[in-house]
Amino acid sequence: MHGFLRAVWQRVRYERWISSYEIHTESDLARLGREIGSLAKQPLISVVVPVFNTPAAYLTEMIESVRRQIYPHWELCLADDASDAPHVDTILRDYLRVDARIKLISRPVNGHISAASNSALALATGDYVALLDHDDVLPAHALAMVVKYLNLHPKTRLLYSDEDKISASGQRHSPFFKPDWDPELILQTNFFCHFGIYEAALVRELGGFREGSEGSQDHDLVLRCSRKVAGDAIVHIPHVLYHWREAEQSTALGLVNKPYALAAGVAAVKAHLLALGRDAHVHAPLSEAPRILVEDVLPPTAPAILIVVDAFDSHGLEASLEALLQRTAYPDFRLIVIAREQQPIRHVDVDIIAAASRPEAMAAANAAIAESSAEYVCLLDAQTLVDAPDWLTRLARLAAISDVGLAGARLCAKDGRVIAAGLVRVSAVEAVLAKPGRKRQGPGYFGLNQLTRQVSLLPGAGLVARRAVLIEAGGLPDEADWIQRGVVLSERVSALGLRNMLVGASTLIRAEKLRRATSVKRSARSAGPDRDRFYNPNLALGPNGATFRMGFPPRIESSE
Repeated sequence: MHGFLRAVWQRVRYERWISSYEIHTESDLARLGREIGSLAKQPLISVVVPVFNTPAAYLTEMIESVRRQIYPHWELCLADDASDAPHVDTILRDYLRVDARIKLISRPVNGHISAASNSALALATGDYVALLDHDDVLPAHALAMVVKYLNLHPKTRLLYSDEDKISASGQRHSPFFKPDWDPELILQTNFFCHFGIYEAALVRELGGFREGSEGSQDHDLVLRCSRKVAGDAIVHIPHVLYHWREAEQSTALGLVNKPYALAAGVAAVKAHLLALGRDAHVHAPLSEAPRILVEDVLPPTAPAILIVVDAFDSHGLEASLEALLQRTAYPDFRLIVIAREQQPIRHVDVDIIAAASRPEAMAAANAAIAESSAEYVCLLDAQTLVDAPDWLTRLARLAAISDVGLAGARLCAKDGRVIAAGLVRVSAVEAVLAKPGRKRQGPGYFGLNQLTRQVSLLPGAGLVARRAVLIEAGGLPDEADWIQRGVVLSERVSALGLRNMLVGASTLIRAEKLRRATSVKRSARSAGPDRDRFYNPNLALGPNGATFRMGFPPRIESSE
């Protein structure tokens, strides 16, 4: 009953959010329509829809949602994949007579969704192709917002938006407020989903949808397109621009309804990684955790890792070292401990860097890093405890990727509470702890609690980097605070054009009791943009950090 009441409460909150912050009045739509009409770029958008035995009410609602668009320059390209329900052909042909912007091809033989999508694509004459499922619904401003973002970002070739679900009774729920483009996250879950917008010439260059990828044909298309375009040409629109129908056979209700989609998704990701030259194992998702698992392969001889444990301002070092030495399964690592001169350390199998001041200690540590022959460096502190043997292996796998700068672990309390899964930028000079889930176990917000994903900033405990990257970034910073230390290092690494990755499957324990304040100040000279592109502006930021709950109000206007 507790779960049921929580679901009801969440739906009520979302209904209140919709009524308070979304575009829905006629005057709002008219205002946006006038704004869009004045823009320089007015592309024709071809909405491509494969149709098969769609229930009459859903098919009609889908078509009407396209016809209600306040942006007028569209065409609806429908391919009926040999439906045997007689109402489908009747409805489609009725609409052909009432709207000249609707096109139809009726396939004589059922070819499944990839073939049908290609038939619909053949009808398209637009500059951009927008994919839509046959039972999904677009709000009236969806295409207008697409055109607005195409004008704001002239180099755009792919776009996607936020989404929610719509029940059989028409109730909207379960909004997914997504991060900006993340080439790692897209491997594990297709956050583009149904309403992806693609440059038409690019889709045709790639040959359209690949037959044999049914069930994950759109995921396969996104991955193939992403290899052809720069990351800044893939634009996220942080607004709910389509409603995914929660029908009986829809994957909206779970992958168990379409098991063939599992194999197709794994095959698409394998092919993508192979094309990138990235050696990795790809595992199918489970029904209880519907996310693809990617495990990069380290060389047969594991590269050496130098672990630097910052104990200069901490107590509890003995427990930390015991856990680290006894529970870490990685085969080749060496330990350096940074400590005050008077701090006794009993362990004889670690090197000690003792100094009277933190700057002296960090300078000596950076000198040791420069002289080391280890290929990787790991930063820990005395309040970080190891409890899972594979934590370091998982971090090293990600740090080995050529465009990754830092790979960081998720940090949890001893009772299982999530303390930090990365950090989120609040302003030009402030950041907060990210908490996509309440507990260590469980997927959290759309799986983000346990997935590997790009983040702007990482806390400075449980980090792994290639030694060469760390040296180029200026070495370990002097900051005493473990969060601030990570912020400075993350921004230095980002300035090199490298990605910071949160590895949700690598978890470490924080032994200390955290202070209530979760925000930290960022260096004014290295501060980046105010908005964190990996934390949606519709999600809340507050005294408890970045909690991935809906923002009341959101940090973006409804037509922004």
